[in-house]
Amino acid sequence: MSTIESLDAPAGTRRAPLAALIAASAVARLGRELTVVAVPWFVLRATGSAARTGLASTLEGLATLAAGFGAGVLVDRLGFRRAGVLGDLACAAPLVLVPALYRATGLAFWQLLALVFIAYLLTAPGDLARQGLVPELAARARLGLARANAAVQAGPRVAALCGPALAGATIALLGASNALWGGAVAFACSAALLGLLIPPAAGVARGRAAREPYLAALRDGWRFVRRQRTLRAISVTFAITNFLDEPVSLLLLVYADRVLGGAAALGLLFAALGAGGVAGALLFGALDRRLPRRLVFLGFPATSAVAYGLIAFTPPLAAIAVAQFAVGFSAGLVNTLNATVVHERAPRALLGRVAGLRSAIALAAAPLGAGATAALLGAVELRAIFAGIAALFMAVTAVVAATPALRDWRAPAGVPGGE
Repeated sequence: MSTIESLDAPAGTRRAPLAALIAASAVARLGRELTVVAVPWFVLRATGSAARTGLASTLEGLATLAAGFGAGVLVDRLGFRRAGVLGDLACAAPLVLVPALYRATGLAFWQLLALVFIAYLLTAPGDLARQGLVPELAARARLGLARANAAVQAGPRVAALCGPALAGATIALLGASNALWGGAVAFACSAALLGLLIPPAAGVARGRAAREPYLAALRDGWRFVRRQRTLRAISVTFAITNFLDEPVSLLLLVYADRVLGGAAALGLLFAALGAGGVAGALLFGALDRRLPRRLVFLGFPATSAVAYGLIAFTPPLAAIAVAQFAVGFSAGLVNTLNATVVHERAPRALLGRVAGLRSAIALAAAPLGAGATAALLGAVELRAIFAGIAALFMAVTAVVAATPALRDWRAPAGVPGGE
């Protein structure tokens, strides 16, 4: 069905591809959540080594960072729909091989790490492809970019909220290897949704990326990000906030164990964070352009500063849960804003590269934050670490407020998704 034909079709028909994209995004995120929980548990059971389990756990961040710099060119060359289908199927393959080979012939630890790293690496093309399909399918559905992004962002956030609990239940009932099979099935379902329900004409590769050398295509994306002051400033800000925010999961785990009484409290805090993220994404879509974008962007570091400063005073569990909901809510708002701004400003032919490079920049410092905090935990009081993170978030808020490039959030004139 052509784009023109789709605009004359009934509303349900026009919106079906976008609904399929929302479902695929949620299912793929569920597969990732199953994998992230099942892999370290599988490694721990297979090797009995906490150190090796920790090493396996770090692979997700490293693979995501590495893929961000290069996957965008591949996605722009293949086209979004094709890249999404192939990426999800390729991601499922190593997740199947890990338990299959382990049971059949056994796996050396380096082989296990290689397969896990490949699985994490291959999630990037699917993620970028699903992001890249949003503008075209939103236009087909006659839906604004902000609302479409809110729906596409909310699905994975619901999956992220439910995924760890589902992974834990699957591991408890069926074992870690079957949870990996579940992750593979989820990615295969995402590929089927994209392949069967997204029109073949959607997300077809255009522009020079399919013809020019790989490094030249990558440089085109980098030059665009470098020239766009607002996109560049957003990317750097996200790199700083990810550096500060990445260690919080570990800190909350230790805090729940030492202060709040154990895993039940930790589960409540993560549930509050996830629920806030869903609510924030949906609110951004509902209010669309009525929200002041500059205040939305300022809201995340400011809210984080208040929330983590509050934890430093060891309040009751209910107060910390409310603070975590507020952090998740502001993150849901700002992440939906971020996706919408990229779609408004990046040309269609560069969208995969721009999104991939920005993601890589934003994640570049996150492993450093986690490592620095892990080193501090043995030497510095937990409350002091939370207070320090809160102070740094407040400093980020002040810098963001004073940055000229982050004052003009108006969408460029013309068709959303291009310039």
